[in-house]
Amino acid sequence: MTAILPIAAVQRPTVDQVGSKALALIDMTTEGIPVPPGFVLTVQFFEPWVTALQAAPGWQAVQNAGAEDLGQATQALRALCHDLCLTHEQSEELERSLGALGASQDVALLAVRSSSPDEDLDAASFAGGYETTLGVTRNGLEAAIRTSFASAFDERVFLYKQEHNIRTDRPRIAVIVQQLVHAMSAGVAFSLNPINNCYDEAVINANHGLGESIVSGAVTPDVFIVDKLTSRILDTQIGSKEVVITANSDGGTSRASRGHHDEPAITPAEVIRIADLLGRIEAYYQKPVDIEWAVAGEHLHLLQARPITAYLP
Repeated sequence: MTAILPIAAVQRPTVDQVGSKALALIDMTTEGIPVPPGFVLTVQFFEPWVTALQAAPGWQAVQNAGAEDLGQATQALRALCHDLCLTHEQSEELERSLGALGASQDVALLAVRSSSPDEDLDAASFAGGYETTLGVTRNGLEAAIRTSFASAFDERVFLYKQEHNIRTDRPRIAVIVQQLVHAMSAGVAFSLNPINNCYDEAVINANHGLGESIVSGAVTPDVFIVDKLTSRILDTQIGSKEVVITANSDGGTSRASRGHHDEPAITPAEVIRIADLLGRIEAYYQKPVDIEWAVAGEHLHLLQARPITAYLP
């Protein structure tokens, strides 16, 4: 197996190779669900970096740290991550994958997301524990990859692993690289209503621009509740949507503040399309799920899918 796999993989990898987040995107692509094209730097790809860190004195400092010392020890370890460079073999394989993706040196913007085998598990989801970088240029790709890799050594990640009896001496991280969706609107959606645990209701949160404004909790989004059995919108709550994040054409993102914005981020037809997408994904996994989605032009894209862990059976 090569150390980089396309999201449109011919052979399904294991979660230990690509992590939960990437495996979900590979599965959904196989099912014909629209996922932005890209590839996954597997756990194997990062073995040289992990080996280098484990040989550093800072590694043992983290393993031996108590609760009062863990923050300082992990901060020092993360600082070491930013001195790591791609090996010749890593660089060559990355260049081949970028060529297959059609990522132009000057044009294409990318989204770089972590995908750890230890996050988004059925028994425990750790959404938001790892780093995502949006609007990445070709020249900024290696730095964005290092940022996602380094996030695997954050204090929060070690605490999460300790709480869930996951080994901390075996770091595993994969990284997803995808074409960035220049979203007109985006958000998250749940295949059951997390407020009342109703299995027959889907809940969709939406804002203009990239979904990072909702994922980061920076905005009061629009909220739509849909009856999954009849595909009828039961309730619409227009949020203030006081922040919007968009991608810059030359790389990076811009965050703009504004007053109360009364225009809905998505149309009723788009609400139903997202609810239908939720239904397809829930049927595939045979359990409640939440997703991240984006609308660009006439196209609806799936950015992430994971199990909901906080609900009553």
